[in-house]
Amino acid sequence: MSRNRRSWIVGILFWLLFLISIALSDRYRWLNTAWVFGGVLFAAVASVLVIVEVFRSRDGSGEYLYYRGVPRFVRWLLMDDEQLAKDLEQESYGI
Repeated sequence: MSRNRRSWIVGILFWLLFLISIALSDRYRWLNTAWVFGGVLFAAVASVLVIVEVFRSRDGSGEYLYYRGVPRFVRWLLMDDEQLAKDLEQESYGI
């Protein structure tokens, strides 16, 4: 499965869960707590991964640590296949 399809699947699943939770929020009050917990969990995992990435590339210049303000490991979610291939090629050449 291509990365572009994976990002579409992640996007569709997020919006589907989000809209279902909005529709059911009056009936199930715990959904608001679940979204907050999910957001905090995502932020915690992303923070740990960013710290690991910083320590891994501490000898490098750091120019490929972030992509448009987002950690490098989430690029597959934000870029299409052509952009990602071009960016990875530039990274391998050290440009």
